[in-house]
Amino acid sequence: MEVELPSPAGLMTFRIDLERITAHGTDGILSVITDISETRHRERVLKTLLRELSHRSKNLLAIIQGIATQTARQALSLESFMVKFRGRIQSLAYSQDLVTDSSWRGAFLFALAEKQFAAYWSEPRMPIVATGINAHLSPNAALHIGLALHELIVNSASHGAIAAGVNSLTLDCFETVFNDKPALELAWIEHLPEADHTRDHDEPSFARTVLERVVPIAVAGKALYITSADRIEYHLTIPAHEYEILTPVED
Repeated sequence: MEVELPSPAGLMTFRIDLERITAHGTDGILSVITDISETRHRERVLKTLLRELSHRSKNLLAIIQGIATQTARQALSLESFMVKFRGRIQSLAYSQDLVTDSSWRGAFLFALAEKQFAAYWSEPRMPIVATGINAHLSPNAALHIGLALHELIVNSASHGAIAAGVNSLTLDCFETVFNDKPALELAWIEHLPEADHTRDHDEPSFARTVLERVVPIAVAGKALYITSADRIEYHLTIPAHEYEILTPVED
């Protein structure tokens, strides 16, 4: 049988084994008490992790289902669907890698941006000036902000500053107030080449849906997406429960 006893170090668990023995004509009972506290603690931790993994997996599958549905609605052909859907799933995978590497604690904003840029920019340095607070995002915020960055990057790589070879992108993160509480504002500013790109930006699309609705709703914040002939701005306000301000640990 097992017995649990409280102690200053926490709950301790002991297994008690009793065995009847006979020796030299005398009957007796052999009792063995084994401390199995560490084993039971590891089992409880594992069960908690498995429950958390199941919860996160369901959330991730729901995100993928939403991406598939919305991408299919906007796609003009199967080939178009596959290209866009594959890119969005890859974006999720990049963000998920960072979250997993941190033992499910989240990801730093600038590392997330660098990871999302990797698929579209072969040079070591990102074509963007990242300034301000390198916030540590929650797993939920990391996945959804990763999607927002993906849509902004794809748009820029298709017919924006990246496509034109112009290094005129800035990503700024600074403290603000949202609903009378501390928050962060993420600001993407892109200066466009001298051409009229507003037609593509202003058409209803999954990208606009992600930027203006999906991401701000997912992080319980708000977003503003502004396009003009010479620039694109995206502002996302992130409530305090979706981030921490930490100092990255150097390798």
